[in-house]
Amino acid sequence: MNQDSALEQLPLPEAGANEQDEEGQSADERRIWSRLPQLLRWIGGLSLAGSAITFLLGGWMDAAPLIRYYSFFALTSALTLAGVFCGLKLKEDKGARTFLSLGTAFIPVLFCQLGAIVYAQIKGTTSQFPEYFEVFQFSPIGTSLLILTLVAAFVLLTAYAFFGFSAMARPAAKKLTALYLLANTALLVPLRDELTVASMGFVLLGLLAYFDRKTFSKSSVLRTWDGRAMRSLLFVPFGLLLLRSVLLYETSNLLVALFSASIATLFFFGLPQATNSVAWKRFYQHLSLPPLAVACISIGFPIADRIRIFGTDSYFLLLVMPSALLVILLSHRTRESGRSFRFIATATAISVATLQMANVDGLFTALTSLLVAIGCTIYSYTIREKIVLFMGLAGTGLSLAYHVSYAAELYRNNLWLSLAATGVAVILAASYVERNWQTLLAQGKGFRRKLDDWN
Repeated sequence: MNQDSALEQLPLPEAGANEQDEEGQSADERRIWSRLPQLLRWIGGLSLAGSAITFLLGGWMDAAPLIRYYSFFALTSALTLAGVFCGLKLKEDKGARTFLSLGTAFIPVLFCQLGAIVYAQIKGTTSQFPEYFEVFQFSPIGTSLLILTLVAAFVLLTAYAFFGFSAMARPAAKKLTALYLLANTALLVPLRDELTVASMGFVLLGLLAYFDRKTFSKSSVLRTWDGRAMRSLLFVPFGLLLLRSVLLYETSNLLVALFSASIATLFFFGLPQATNSVAWKRFYQHLSLPPLAVACISIGFPIADRIRIFGTDSYFLLLVMPSALLVILLSHRTRESGRSFRFIATATAISVATLQMANVDGLFTALTSLLVAIGCTIYSYTIREKIVLFMGLAGTGLSLAYHVSYAAELYRNNLWLSLAATGVAVILAASYVERNWQTLLAQGKGFRRKLDDWN
């Protein structure tokens, strides 16, 4: 009996424990095997990208222009056709998406090559690129061949782009394809002067950022990893346009401004969409401020260096104020960094205006500082932020204190008239306060209550 009771007290394995262990092992195995194809696709994609780079840069420099172009065109076509084959015949959608997206990603390289051919044909000489970028050096091929090549490129590459965007972001495939082709078409423009290229780059960057912000970022499909990759692909032609300009020309203010503006756009609009963390969003958006300042200085400094207003340098009006207004405008395009952006813009404008007033004598600088401070004070009422109000009031007080010297000089030069004006003003003020002191007191208390509700 004792042995039986002892055996009854021994812990027995629970029913179904072996089944649970087997299910856990099978779940782990399924997880591993489900990730393996994804890893293999990444390896395959990187291998294809490396193959394309090797194809471009190795052993094809002595071939005829059309052979070089159509060879890479054949590689792009093969990737797209492989994607179509995987999707229609093998019914394997993930492999199809990989091939189609790679084929779409190679399209800007073909347009860059086409742009070099168009430039060589119009100029009648070989397009100029540095030694290490001979892949984009082409000689004239003849007008008829050029027209046929352009027609074939637009027809087939439009279809390739549409296949790729349909596979990765079907609801917005038409819009993405149209905008992608428009951005790539900018690479065909046979103009190389820095003013035209910079102007075209700014327009293209603004257009892409506008559509991405207003249209694509609102689609749930385009907020996934695949959708963001396709949205990022739209900016590749702009990147190639910028890279080509940097390689062809010496560094200029316009190109520096274009490069800085593109970096600022990336940090303010692009990278924050890749994370759900508010802290990281703020961090990225604040990183956009230095390149934004560089862009504004690169454009505004040459202009301000030549213009004087009432005999005074115009650096503040043409450098600081546009930058501050642009930061304020951006502050209303973000929920995460709006208050800090407005604080930075207001503090910068008032500080620089006050320093200019203190270091540069003249009525113009004094009035500029006063108007900027008053403008910040008025702006604080529209956004209901205390810090902006206090900075505006502080700037107004400093500007008025600085104006005391002008008032004292005017007072001394016209003593009898100044005394008379002061006496009349004081008497009128006393009458007004006596009749409306209760209203003034109520308004003061009401403003303090409203101020408590401000941010």
